[in-house]
Amino acid sequence: MNMIEIKCGFAARDITPDIGIVMDGFASREGPSTGILDNLYVRAVIFVRQFVSFVLVSYDSIGLPEPIYNTISEKISRCFNIPVSSILLAATHTHSAPAAGILKDIPIDRNYWDQVGEATINAVKEAIKCARPAQFDVNVGEITFPINRREKTDNGIVLGENSEAYTDRMVRVVRVIDEKSELLGVIVHASCHPLTLPGSNREISADFPGRFCKEISDAYPDLTVLFLNGSAGDVSPRKYMGEKPHDVLKRASNELANVVLKLLQKDFIGLKPRAEIMKSTKHYINVPIEDLPARDILINKVQDLNAKLLNTETEVQKYILTRYFNWYSDAVKRKDENTGSQYVDVPIQAFMPVEGILFLALPFEVFSSTGAELVDYLCSIGFDKNSVFVCSYSNGVYGYLVPAYALSEGGYEPDESYLWYDLPGRYAADAEKFVRKQCLNMVVEILN
Repeated sequence: MNMIEIKCGFAARDITPDIGIVMDGFASREGPSTGILDNLYVRAVIFVRQFVSFVLVSYDSIGLPEPIYNTISEKISRCFNIPVSSILLAATHTHSAPAAGILKDIPIDRNYWDQVGEATINAVKEAIKCARPAQFDVNVGEITFPINRREKTDNGIVLGENSEAYTDRMVRVVRVIDEKSELLGVIVHASCHPLTLPGSNREISADFPGRFCKEISDAYPDLTVLFLNGSAGDVSPRKYMGEKPHDVLKRASNELANVVLKLLQKDFIGLKPRAEIMKSTKHYINVPIEDLPARDILINKVQDLNAKLLNTETEVQKYILTRYFNWYSDAVKRKDENTGSQYVDVPIQAFMPVEGILFLALPFEVFSSTGAELVDYLCSIGFDKNSVFVCSYSNGVYGYLVPAYALSEGGYEPDESYLWYDLPGRYAADAEKFVRKQCLNMVVEILN
């Protein structure tokens, strides 16, 4: 069988903002940034086979909502003549980066995001320039700091720690080497909310994904390391009694860096590209939304929130209640006009650079169980679980994709988060299962 050469190139650009920019991630944060703890980066890798290219970009950002994703992906497409369907933009989901529009009503610095767009173009341009014939391999390790955060209490589910619930602790590492067996770049995949720093933090930080990348780069100067976040929707860093946030950040970053550094020392066993491999596809799917509650329930909620607003003094609490008040007020209007959306149109994407490696891009906060079920099914049709990369926060962010069991349990993810994402309602009970089915159909499509 003829072997088709695949070229690969990596590059990064600094996207650290000026001090004073408004941050995303916490409704309770009481002001704009006051300092820089870590620099932020956009990191790009391009895969080229003959006249076909695919671009994968990772941002130290909480996410790329639809307007930002559309602007940047279309700009890449125009500049490099690459179809948008062959561009994957992922966010690490750090909660200490500039506002992107994830939390509704937080002001966005348009100039900053214009600069991020320009930095992305420059990173992709350099990656193309640096592209060389490449081989790939995958190695896996394990980290201990992630823990399921849906803690069961007498008062229901709260954000805490649940050591009995499933947590994906696997670290997947793709090494890319050139014809001289020198590292071109590394792609690292792990699943955990970058939440080592609390809402009281007002320093810009890439959190553990960016910090561990720097540790790898200290050991391998000029090496670009991309981080892709996996099924982290219900997973946060474990925090020990009395441990300070910066210590949690250091511990998580060090552990991940040490695991990756050990994997980089292993003997290289390449995955050979085949003529029919390096395929990608992207679909838009209609994810179902629950029907709105009855009008009288919505009206009562609006009146209750209005009364609370009139008796609230703190700015943070006013902001939170105003968000809820605005959502329910809009819901009443949609109910009256019979314009309540029954679905949300979202993109899903699959990319296979070489035989055996699959990137599955989902624009949600994906639960651990969802990622595990996707991987299990893909293993049943021939994939190795070590080489399936379920990537959350990719090509947009459309809230939490909550499995049916978690919808019935309640908690922040099913009961409150959609208000902050300004979704038209909760996803329906069968939405998560529907998305999984559509993802699997898409993968089967690129295999045929």
